[in-house]
Amino acid sequence: MEHTSREIAVGDIRLTLDADVMSAMDGSSRELKWKARSPDGRSLGWVNSSAQTAYLFGYRTSTRPWETPWPEPPEVRRLDLGAGTWLPPLAIPAPASMPSEQKDRRIGIIDVVPSDDRVIVLSADYDRQDGWGQHHTLGYGLACFGASDAQLRWHREFASNGSLPSPGAFLLSSGGPTKARPAVAALTRMGGSLLVCPGPVEDLRCISVDTGAELWTLPRVWEYQRGFIGPSVWQHYLTRFGQGGFVAQDAEDAAQRASFDQRFTCFFVGGPAVAHSSGEDNAIVQRIFLAVAKSPADPFAEYLADSFIYEVGADGRPISVAQLPQLVRGSEWTACDDGVFWACESESFVKLRASSWSTEAEMLDMGPFGFDRITHVESFRRLSFVQPGAWLTAGKAGDPVAMNSQVAFRLPAGGFVADSSVPVYEFPISLIIPKDGAVSDFLLNVPFNGTLSPPDCNYSRTTSSGREQISSMGPHGLAITALALDGDRLRIRLGVVDDAFELEFDAAALMRK
Repeated sequence: MEHTSREIAVGDIRLTLDADVMSAMDGSSRELKWKARSPDGRSLGWVNSSAQTAYLFGYRTSTRPWETPWPEPPEVRRLDLGAGTWLPPLAIPAPASMPSEQKDRRIGIIDVVPSDDRVIVLSADYDRQDGWGQHHTLGYGLACFGASDAQLRWHREFASNGSLPSPGAFLLSSGGPTKARPAVAALTRMGGSLLVCPGPVEDLRCISVDTGAELWTLPRVWEYQRGFIGPSVWQHYLTRFGQGGFVAQDAEDAAQRASFDQRFTCFFVGGPAVAHSSGEDNAIVQRIFLAVAKSPADPFAEYLADSFIYEVGADGRPISVAQLPQLVRGSEWTACDDGVFWACESESFVKLRASSWSTEAEMLDMGPFGFDRITHVESFRRLSFVQPGAWLTAGKAGDPVAMNSQVAFRLPAGGFVADSSVPVYEFPISLIIPKDGAVSDFLLNVPFNGTLSPPDCNYSRTTSSGREQISSMGPHGLAITALALDGDRLRIRLGVVDDAFELEFDAAALMRK
């Protein structure tokens, strides 16, 4: 959930939040369509939307910015995007274990998944606040409401596995070392079921959308390892800790788990990402990809993590695993061409292809043509850009990415000013085709008025062939702060000190160049 004033695109309208007011503008003309004020005066936070409805929460504004904005009351507010009028809210059921008068307990909204006839809300039950301003998660609630009448259809609760240990230290910097950053999709639709994974160390659950029944649960997928049976079977298998025989066992061995946890720290960084593949007789099969960080048990585990991808069947059974050269950027993926295209750290991308393997063929899957249980990594590409010998070379403002199933855009490097006497900032942008990983680069030239002063901190200065060259560790003066694909339009946000503006380009035209 968010409580920012950024612009949100929903179809042809643009929404902005300012304290207790939401405004809607036409995406093309920028004409104001309506304004809606919070009914009780509380500030509004964004959760999600459908094409017709925005889902928000209300909270009390605090003078202490580190405090969590708790929904008050614990409900999801709904706003009709066509008329700008409020709809009946969705009241979140209180956890069965929560006392009626418990000041230390809080309910938070994690995600909302709307459909035509129902809305599913995932909430969390939090305990006391610790010295870092963080609350401990006790459990989660999953509630299904009718979209038209806001009536509760079903509700279920499940306990939390806890949270990741914190190193107790934080780096305050415009940049820093690469580290594993959990960005798990809490709710993901998969046909008539719903995948639920509220946090980086929680179990993956598959829930029936109609009844709320739990179809299967997959705890701690990172325990699964490849194993092999020699003569005369010659077969790979994938089980917990690689244990098993010809008929692979999947027992949760307590002793092995304790030993594993003493040696490793593991958690989700991305997924579940759902893709489709053509199986036998061209039948469509569903696959789930999960991104896992695995590191030695260390206070700074997030900086030492290796990246693993697990492929899981629609029945919750792990199918394959592969190690990647870079950690994935958890939420930045798209389904495409029988697989998943995922952004990774260090300006890289990976294309994963879903397997057509089935459990029915497992007993015959042996010998020289058997499945090795390694996830099919169709392509891996790391962007590169050779910076020219410019007067000023600046770092990036974050690492923005925009993608859909046809194209992706990303910055391979920061901007530069070639000559101090020519007021033009140039920004390299890479265009990537998910289907085959092909990359092309172009430069965005942004003229500016006046002169650009060199940075006065966090920079280096050299001289080459009698020409001064300055390199800023972070952005300086002007930077690309966000990329977004809105239909066939590429939106580029440029930030300057205390201001920002947007440019739009035809993404299809850029693909043809």
